[in-house]
Amino acid sequence: AGVCATSTQVLESFDATTWPAAGWTAVSGGNAGTRSTTCSRDGAAGVQDPGWIYRTDVSVGALGQRLSLWVRGGGTGGRAYLGFGATANGAWSLVAGFNTNELLIQQNSAWGYTTLSTTPWTDALGTWYRLELTFGASGAVTGRIYNTANTVLATVTATIAGLPRGGVALRAFGTTCVDTLERR
Repeated sequence: AGVCATSTQVLESFDATTWPAAGWTAVSGGNAGTRSTTCSRDGAAGVQDPGWIYRTDVSVGALGQRLSLWVRGGGTGGRAYLGFGATANGAWSLVAGFNTNELLIQQNSAWGYTTLSTTPWTDALGTWYRLELTFGASGAVTGRIYNTANTVLATVTATIAGLPRGGVALRAFGTTCVDTLERR
């Protein structure tokens, strides 16, 4: 009928009883977090405080593609990272900085961090938010954070020269929960 539909693919629901699920690799010396029913936004469970964990059996970064993750801060000043362009050597990430009241885009070479762009944002304790990253032309990326009513609360942008397509990654700390990782 002349209307384009967007296909949504759940890359990780965190509902499998075994965590980490097949395909995920914890960065050397790290942990995969704790699967928990108290971290569930939808489905059976989510994961609390994963160290850097990544998978390269999926690829993200096509023009117009979106990557999203539900996150909830634990009230202890944590952060949640939605990684993209991931390899065994690092990633880039969209970060909900519950501890600094910022939405950030970072480069995570060797799993460290360099902030590329930031904008203010304030968390309401115990609230679920959806992080979403959109891939644009010539390495442009736009990160947004939405509330559960699908209202944009903050937007941050960066241009990453030579940004390759790559896998996905996650990290969180400060009793922060993550749930439902999707690609559109």
